[in-house]
Parts: sequence; C-alpha cells; structure tokens
Amino acid sequence: NHPQALFLYSTNEYVQKCNESKLFQQHSAKNPVAFIKHETRNKHQVIISNRSKHFENDSVLNTTMLCRGAKVHLYGKNLKPEWGLYNGSIGIVQDIVYKEGHSPNTNDRPLYVLVEVP
Repeated sequence: NHPQALFLYSTNEYVQKCNESKLFQQHSAKNPVAFIKHETRNKHQVIISNRSKHFENDSVLNTTMLCRGAKVHLYGKNLKPEWGLYNGSIGIVQDIVYKEGHSPNTNDRPLYVLVEVP
C-alpha cells in the first residue's frame, strides 16, 4: 500500500468506504475527525439549504469529514491555476481552526481549514 497510490473503484459507495477508512487511520485522540455540515447560501448570505439541490438522492452526504493529515482535492473549479489551485488539485489538511469557544462537537463550522497544496 504505497502512500502515493491512486485507488479506482466501480461505485461511489466503494469510494466512500475507502475514504472513510483512510480518514479513520489518520485520526487519533489528539487529531479528531471534524464533521462539517454543508450550507448553501443565496447572494444575500441567507442559508437556504444544508444540501445541494442538484442532488435528490439521500445517499449523498451533506457533511464533510476532515482531520489534520487528511488528503483533499479541489472539485469543479479552477480557483487559481497559476498557484496550483485547479480542479483535481490534491492537498493535505494542516489545521482546522475554530473561533474561540466553538467546536465541531456542537455543529459549529470552522473559521477556515488550512490546506497545503504541493
């Protein structure tokens, strides 16, 4: 099992199981998994949904699970290609920062997630 290996699966269910397995191998008591709920906002910053209207399927998760050391990738957008931030870029979570007094245990969203993209 090489750390740079790319895994290919026939269904999204297998992809999800592999991702969860890798994430939980990475976590520890000092590096817990944060369950971050998705939000969709309109142009006035009013929360209109916890899930994308594009998906009507209940199997689509409305939560992202992250911990320090987890691999992540940009999906669906070329943010800043000259910096290496393009669709498919892979990075590693360095930190998940919450406002003082806030916690993922109370469904608070982080201020930001720091990701290193080599």
